[in-house]
Amino acid sequence: MNKRRAEGSRSLTFKVLPSSLEQTDTTASQSEPPMAGARIRMSELGAVRCPRFAERKGVLVGCGRHNSSVRILFDGHKYPVSLHRDYIEQIPLTEH
Repeated sequence: MNKRRAEGSRSLTFKVLPSSLEQTDTTASQSEPPMAGARIRMSELGAVRCPRFAERKGVLVGCGRHNSSVRILFDGHKYPVSLHRDYIEQIPLTEH
C-alpha cells in the first residue's frame, strides 16, 4: 500500500466568536497573578480550600510547576508552598 497524503487535505479552520473573545479579554486581566516579590494573602476561595493558611500573609517568590500554580513564602516559614493562583490575592499597598 502506498500511503500518500495530499498537501492541504487536512486543514482546520477555526472561528472566533465575539462573545468568547470578550470573555477571554476580561478574565485575562483579572486572572493575572501578581509579580514575584509582591505581598499576598489568601483569597476567600483559598481560605475555604486551605483553612491552615487562611490568615497567613507572605511573598510570591515565583511560578509553580504548573501554569496554574505559584510559589508563596509565608511569613515565618523557611520554604515556599505551591498554591493555585485563584487561592491568593495581592495585598493593596495601603495595607502594607
